[in-house]
Amino acid sequence: MAKTEHKNHLAGSSSPYLRQHADNPVNWYPWGEEAFALARAQDKPIFLSIGYSTCHWCHVMAHESFEDEGIAALLNAGFIAIKLDREEHPDIDESYMIATQIVAGQGGWPNSLFLLPDGEPFFAGTYFPKPAFASLLDQVTTQWKANRSGIEADAHKLTAMITQVQTRREAAARMDDAALSKAADQIMLSADKAHGGFGSAPKFAQESSLLFLLGQAARTKDAAIKTHILHTLDIMIKSGTYDQIGGGFHRYAVDREWRVPHFEKMLYNQSQMAQVLLHAWQISGHERYVRTLRETLDYVLEDLTDKDGGFYAARDADSEGVEGTFYVWTPAQIKATLPAADASFALTTLGITPGGNFDGGASVPFLPNAPQDRPAQERLSRVRQLLHTARQKRPAPHRDEKIITSWNGHMVQVMAAAALALDAPRYAQGATRAGTYLWQHLRGRDGLIYRTAFNGRAHIHGTQKDYAASALAFVALYDLSADPKWLKRAKSVAAKMEALFYDKAAGDFYLSETAGLFGRAKSTSDSQNPSGNALALELYARLSRRDADPHYRQMADGLAAALAGPASASPAGSARALYALQLFSHGETGAVRYLAAGRVRAQIHQSEETLELRLHMAPGWHINAQKPNEDYLIATDFTVHDAHNNQVAMTHYPKAIEKRLGFSKTPLALYEGTITLSAPRTAGAIGAQLSLQACDDKKCLAPETIEITLPPDTARS
Repeated sequence: MAKTEHKNHLAGSSSPYLRQHADNPVNWYPWGEEAFALARAQDKPIFLSIGYSTCHWCHVMAHESFEDEGIAALLNAGFIAIKLDREEHPDIDESYMIATQIVAGQGGWPNSLFLLPDGEPFFAGTYFPKPAFASLLDQVTTQWKANRSGIEADAHKLTAMITQVQTRREAAARMDDAALSKAADQIMLSADKAHGGFGSAPKFAQESSLLFLLGQAARTKDAAIKTHILHTLDIMIKSGTYDQIGGGFHRYAVDREWRVPHFEKMLYNQSQMAQVLLHAWQISGHERYVRTLRETLDYVLEDLTDKDGGFYAARDADSEGVEGTFYVWTPAQIKATLPAADASFALTTLGITPGGNFDGGASVPFLPNAPQDRPAQERLSRVRQLLHTARQKRPAPHRDEKIITSWNGHMVQVMAAAALALDAPRYAQGATRAGTYLWQHLRGRDGLIYRTAFNGRAHIHGTQKDYAASALAFVALYDLSADPKWLKRAKSVAAKMEALFYDKAAGDFYLSETAGLFGRAKSTSDSQNPSGNALALELYARLSRRDADPHYRQMADGLAAALAGPASASPAGSARALYALQLFSHGETGAVRYLAAGRVRAQIHQSEETLELRLHMAPGWHINAQKPNEDYLIATDFTVHDAHNNQVAMTHYPKAIEKRLGFSKTPLALYEGTITLSAPRTAGAIGAQLSLQACDDKKCLAPETIEITLPPDTARS
């Protein structure tokens, strides 16, 4: 029998997820007034299905129910059916996810909701197996006719609860060092000391918590926190959650030991894990973190990069209709791919066993016996490449080629930082191309930022997260290139964000431009991505160090006060805000630092032998020499020290210039333009400190000091 051809209202959509459902027998409508008007006119409830194109359980429910003629008949007769891509409309998804969490006790995708014609939800859940879903549709249809008043009462109660959650305001507070330490201790209460990470299965990386805790470990020298985070990373990069053959991280692990992943590979996981790995390397010196960082960024450049430079959203978990098929191996497949000696090595090193650890006796590669010596590591690298080449011949999982602004912003930010720290032109080029794509393709002439682009066409107004993340990307590109156009672009996006989203009374930001059914929501807690307000605080903290305009520090002060309350109340859910608060209070830790409100740029270069600091002073500005001519002037001092703060290396200073300025009667010894300070790396060196005072020809600013953490020399393995 020939397959019946169907046509609903999704075929022209810009969303890959909606296009996947364009030939369903369900008469789907995209989110919009047309569907709601039809529901009102026909007095039907709405069935709203929210998901995304690489969602495994979304595919399962689609195959079981939405492609089934019987289920479609029930939906088409009794409901107006709407499909929504959560990645295009994260604000709408966040609102309705609250309903699902209230009704079902947990959330996830697909997110399945039943709504009144005005959009108020009265029942919700996630994945429903086909028999349960058919029964549920019958029940809702019956109750819609027999108990309409009860359904409406439930909807009004649920709507009120969502509105209360979304519009709740926390009192302004202050987050001092003691509060940051208390927050870190609270997050650590759920640490899985045996297997790394936090909590039990399923195991998510919780990258924002890792990032904040790494900052705490570096600042407070807390050995227990540092040990746990590095232990977590060591387990993750040897696990099945990390793609041992092709690089990059899967979304989460289904087991406590991180052996078996849920195989989706999301751009946001790559960017956030790359940021964690970069920080871990900077405080530990372990080369394995750099190796994994490079492999992750290389994966993004090779598999998730558009021809014009933007980064795609994701790779699916499924291929050939089955989850994980692309990624798993049997002993027979290994032996058919590799020479006998290499096959034996691969089976042992990558944990490929006859019984397997996945469906059908296949194995997810991991490193139960990670090679320690250089020859074995090089052999593993060669074997991985052979397996990767063979794997590329398999049918690949679907790739979501939607380009999402905020996710691209995160990737540009970390790729630019990695390019600086590793002196890697490949990453500099990738970050610059993607940043240029954001500016040229996802920003309108009116300065509005768009949420997504697909097939070269941008659409949907961006959320506040999109503005903050793209501005942070432009700040990172300014650090990378020292080109002032990127800082100018970051400031222009920040100004537009304020105009559209700022809540002056509360000192923080709304998520969307206008109020919806549940009021005007704010993003103050992390989900799979950092919260919008945490990103805004990070943005203003960074701008305040790069620009003399006091407005940026004032904005950061207001945000810090607004976010301190929620961060104290729920540290694990506000970890990115804690990271931003930490950064604002104690300064940055990257390869480029700014002093004197951006008038002095310090770029750090580290090798195993030398620590070098290149200082660039803006035109008209200088710093005092290491030996000023006047006692009242603060000397420039660069000191490499040990754990007891004792100097352990002599610093080389350039020759000072003699110059008479407006406020001095005698010539002053100073540095201007670009200079380099350097000191040898010696045993026991754990940090360095730079102190200076910036002046122009009329005044001197307050003295400043920055700390530079050095990884221990014994850790370079």
